[in-house]
Amino acid sequence: MAKAKYQLEDFLAVVDIDDCKNFVAEINKLLQSNYKLGIKPLAYGLSATYHQNGTKTSMLKFSFTKAGQFVVYIYAENYAKYSDVLNGLPQSLKSKIAKSPVCKKAIDPQKCWDGCNAMMEFHLDGDFHQKCRYDCLLFDVNVENVPYLKELIECEAKERLSRNE
Repeated sequence: MAKAKYQLEDFLAVVDIDDCKNFVAEINKLLQSNYKLGIKPLAYGLSATYHQNGTKTSMLKFSFTKAGQFVVYIYAENYAKYSDVLNGLPQSLKSKIAKSPVCKKAIDPQKCWDGCNAMMEFHLDGDFHQKCRYDCLLFDVNVENVPYLKELIECEAKERLSRNE
């Protein structure tokens, strides 16, 4: 039996809030020329992941939690180039970053997988953090967060594009 092919419209159909649908559509427009969109079913709904063309490297993933919360994971490889944006986030998002787990490699390098080089080391409001790139920038997608999430994604996309030119 063939796997079902999901499109952006299928994903947008499961996003409840119109402003959040518009946000996803805007991000898709921003990324569509340099990233391949993959949509697949997960235990709690569909997920939409953007991979750099020709690679398995992910830029971001939209997903749903067990509780039904719409979230985005931003895999920031270039976070150091826009630390001012991170420090300019509202306190609610900064506190989410601060509460994310400390990178396993910072605690014990043997605890993480061998090829991992994804530790994010940065200052946020003067505090030093060592966070896992895969968990650090995980945010709820809601009307209040959308402008800040869009700015973060735009910064990361711009830095990745400039690196590949």
